[in-house]
Amino acid sequence: MVGFKDLISDFNKQTKECLIEYADERSYLYSFEVKAGTIETSDLRKYFFQTVSNSSWANYSYLVAEDVNDKAFEELQLLCSSFNIGYIQLNTEEPQESQIVIKAPKTSLDWNMINRIANENKDFQKYLDNITLVYQGHSNDKTRKPMWDVN
Repeated sequence: MVGFKDLISDFNKQTKECLIEYADERSYLYSFEVKAGTIETSDLRKYFFQTVSNSSWANYSYLVAEDVNDKAFEELQLLCSSFNIGYIQLNTEEPQESQIVIKAPKTSLDWNMINRIANENKDFQKYLDNITLVYQGHSNDKTRKPMWDVN
């Protein structure tokens, strides 16, 4: 006996196309929750769980801030370990000099969450379209090119 259940039949067009192209995992998706200034103990959990709630669709997820006070850093380490989130210390003067302080472990993509976000967010649909175009461009030179928002 065999069976079949189409797990993506209800997904929107952008999610389906991206999933089909992404199937053999030729890239990684990243989520960054950027916070201005130093994270104080009083704000750590709020900011951290914003990162968690906005990250389930990504392979790697990071909380990004200029700094974390010493007392909050100890808790941040525990939270990052428990929820598979990393921390990047942002250098606002030279962003390319920012440092990964706590490396995020790789996680699997949650395609149901990706589809949910795509259904609710036109910008995320464009993100999926661009990923799909990158993959299609690897095998078809006539494919239109992705238009990444660099603002």
